[in-house]
Amino acid sequence: MFSWSQARFYLPSWFGVGSALEELMNADAPAFELLCCHASTWPPLRYLLMNVSTSVLQADLALMGEYAELVDEQAIRERVFGVIEAEFDRTRRMVEKVFGADLLARRPRLSRVLQLRQPGLEMLHRRQIDLLRRWRAAEHTGDVASDPTFIELLVTVNAIASGLRTTG
Repeated sequence: MFSWSQARFYLPSWFGVGSALEELMNADAPAFELLCCHASTWPPLRYLLMNVSTSVLQADLALMGEYAELVDEQAIRERVFGVIEAEFDRTRRMVEKVFGADLLARRPRLSRVLQLRQPGLEMLHRRQIDLLRRWRAAEHTGDVASDPTFIELLVTVNAIASGLRTTG
């Protein structure tokens, strides 16, 4: 979970939700409508969907793509990231359909907080991606913990975790 959060994917918190909601909508429209009616009133469902919407809002598709570029095999990268991107879009669209509103408009406080943090976090993420490229390209001999690139990577891990308000 930590790596998915650090790279702004938050994949375990939302992946598959869009497909499940879309399948329900297509297979049993009355059940989907019932789910939509209770999405804001039934606490367990509201809690689940609010957590999904928070993760979708905190995720950053552009940064996800930049981290995905670290995968050397282009065919694998494109296939896997294509699945992730499609499910991300589907999940966002379906959760908005359930709530009947755009997620950013529905969560103005969270939207404002994310907007304030975004410039600094983008800089940190890009630095981390650059360091990961350097780390992978370098020949490592000796004590890994004393390698300056490794130490800088640890600093970016802590800085990003602090900026995202997650554990690091």
